[in-house]
Amino acid sequence: VSFVLAFPVPASAAGYARRIAIAPFASLTKEEIGATVSVLPRLLASRLMALAGADVVLLPADGKAPEAAAKEAKVPLLLQGTVSKLGKGYSIDTTVTDLETGKSAGAFFAAASTEDDIIAQLGVLSGEISEKLFGVQGAIRATAPPAPVAASPAAATATASPRTAEI
Repeated sequence: VSFVLAFPVPASAAGYARRIAIAPFASLTKEEIGATVSVLPRLLASRLMALAGADVVLLPADGKAPEAAAKEAKVPLLLQGTVSKLGKGYSIDTTVTDLETGKSAGAFFAAASTEDDIIAQLGVLSGEISEKLFGVQGAIRATAPPAPVAASPAAATATASPRTAEI
């Protein structure tokens, strides 16, 4: 079970408007994971829109420099990401650039154990980005504690049976 708590927050924690461009992610692995990497910008965009109410521009992979494309879109921030092999798992790294100053606005990292886990880890990244750049607390996940393991009634009856003791 998971739920999102929303609280009124200022337009931005770090002084950034909730407007960001996301460039296509790059794969730095020898393995073919292009299909997974290609959907990451869209997934991250939808999560930033949902969590922070961000206005997100997805930049096309048309060969144009991401900085120039983001400036044309008139957004203050540019997010660029890479996925690389890290031991047996993967590293998802993103950097956010303040386009007005050209300086870094933040760097965010998540580790994934499998290719399928890369997508799951975007939830972690989007929560950190929302909080650090836009001052919006991410989703809070509530889970019920695991139920205690109890012996089945049939097993308890069998061990308590006097007949079992005779055999």
